[in-house]
Amino acid sequence: RDCGDYAFLIAKAKDYCLAPDSPNLDFISRNPEFRRIYSAYEDRLRSTGNVDFGDLILIPALLLEKDETIRNRTRQRFRVILVDEYQDSNIAQFRLLQQLAGSDTMLCVVGDDDQNIYEFRGASSKHLEQFILKNKAIKHELIENYRSKSNLVNFSNQFVKRISCRLKQTPIIARQND
Repeated sequence: RDCGDYAFLIAKAKDYCLAPDSPNLDFISRNPEFRRIYSAYEDRLRSTGNVDFGDLILIPALLLEKDETIRNRTRQRFRVILVDEYQDSNIAQFRLLQQLAGSDTMLCVVGDDDQNIYEFRGASSKHLEQFILKNKAIKHELIENYRSKSNLVNFSNQFVKRISCRLKQTPIIARQND
């Protein structure tokens, strides 16, 4: 395999919050060499004191899950959390957010399942639905569009109606004076 293939698979594993010793790593690749290469890559990163992009989410998520003292101190620092473009969050980001937000945290996510563009990185519009269910969240639909002309909004609404795997929502309505 090409090194770029392994780099992509390692990044994907981190997006799914999977370490080299995770039992579910076969979800990313069944290649027996992958686990060894991922492990060697992680050893090299740690021995040189470095992290990669995926580690910026993965390491804090795992640390907060594991260490209750650090998790509680961190939660005390964040009373309000707002996440924009939530439809593009992956599993590692979802787990990090769950650790950052305590029972006293005001948590708001903003997302549009019709704009999910990072599925290749483990993002899923299902995370919006899971967030609503897990947090007993109140869903507010923004139905008025102030940025686009009505012909573009009407075309978009017709297009997204044909997508079967999306959250049910009210179509966007353009202002009458555009």
